[in-house]
Amino acid sequence: PKTIDHGNYTTTQLPASPTATWQACMVESNNAAGKMVSSFPTSMAFTGQQTLVYTWLAFAILYRSLCHYEWLLSTIAFMCYAVLGVVAYYSFNPYLPYPHQTAATVASLTYYIQPDMYDDSFLTYTPSYGTKQTMAPSDPVKIMMDDDECQKAYHFNLAFLVIQYMSVAIVVMLLIIAFSAEAIRRRYPLTNQLPPLKGTFVPYAICVICLIGYAVMVFAKASASILSLDIMKAKDQPASVFPFAQGSVDIATIFLIVTTMSVIRGATRSSTSAFRLSAVTAVLHVALVYPSIIGNYEVTNYNDMWKMGEDPVDLNTVSLDDPHTAFFGSGCKGFWNTYFLSYYNTAADVDAAAVQADDWVHPSNDQASDMCWYTWISFVAQSTIFVMMHFQIIACGMVYKSNKGRPTDVFDPQPPTAPGADPREEPLLGNETNVTVIGRI
Repeated sequence: PKTIDHGNYTTTQLPASPTATWQACMVESNNAAGKMVSSFPTSMAFTGQQTLVYTWLAFAILYRSLCHYEWLLSTIAFMCYAVLGVVAYYSFNPYLPYPHQTAATVASLTYYIQPDMYDDSFLTYTPSYGTKQTMAPSDPVKIMMDDDECQKAYHFNLAFLVIQYMSVAIVVMLLIIAFSAEAIRRRYPLTNQLPPLKGTFVPYAICVICLIGYAVMVFAKASASILSLDIMKAKDQPASVFPFAQGSVDIATIFLIVTTMSVIRGATRSSTSAFRLSAVTAVLHVALVYPSIIGNYEVTNYNDMWKMGEDPVDLNTVSLDDPHTAFFGSGCKGFWNTYFLSYYNTAADVDAAAVQADDWVHPSNDQASDMCWYTWISFVAQSTIFVMMHFQIIACGMVYKSNKGRPTDVFDPQPPTAPGADPREEPLLGNETNVTVIGRI
């Protein structure tokens, strides 16, 4: 056996065993930090499934919109959300970009999957030596992974990223097709459309603001995720430490997308019922987001995070009797120092010697400042969406009320014997008159 000193810990190099395969590199190598909340393989699997769902929905919705022109603009809106979702899907909760609650995305995984991600990776187990036992069975041993096997795991992860970016390229290509189809549609306007609805500008404008707000939120949370990985690397943590949570389906985001698509479809189809649906989904979005934004607002106030705060003091000039005042700082910076202490350090990592040597996982002063900026940007962007969705409820309700009772297409307005109709359709008999079926909604 070969013992290797890594500073914070030591590892024992033993001959490769049959269990130290490349799969073990993926499953076992990220157990080196304090409070791990997720594992890389399960997060990667969920991210891949999520990407496939977005890509499949993009195909299905675009196919329908190419058959029904009134879906094209709403399909373009969905494609914009889909591109953001495939690259960096972040849920509304948490409002603050906590890494341990922030889902892994293609953007953060791209930064995480590197050639050295399994360097110094190890397995932890409790040995039993029988009659030649040299330590208690309860003492753990860290066995270094085989570098060649772990390179296979890295190549597998790299292939996963390639597939994800192929999906991104497909969704972008579908978005271009949707734009091209909409341009063609505008060159050949139909003459049998109903007059446009009144008062649709405000709901349209709110949809644009919400889309911009969602893009800004994605930027802030993606930047905070990448910065969290930099904080880990700066403190000589194993590159395989995975600080993020496994993703989940965010119903609030789904209702936001449905609201946007319904508003656009209602305006292009002159459908009051679509605005009625938009008002309902906006209400559901607000109801789902409300507890989260109120809770995070209280956390922000309680920790005095609206101001940057003071940097931690020089640890070599103060007493360590009260470590909280010694190295946390105050305000927003103090909050993030406290956070990293709680989630990415063990009790042994923050003893007096480690603190005095600044040898524990926490952001530097500049990194803490950046985390504060990303926190504020994310909070403002999501709060803007939250407020705008309240206005969306009122705006969609007013459109529905102002246009209620007007004629609205229920069936396809083109009669079966009109020019260009399918000749396989059975023609009308006798002296029956072709009419466009009109109803009232």
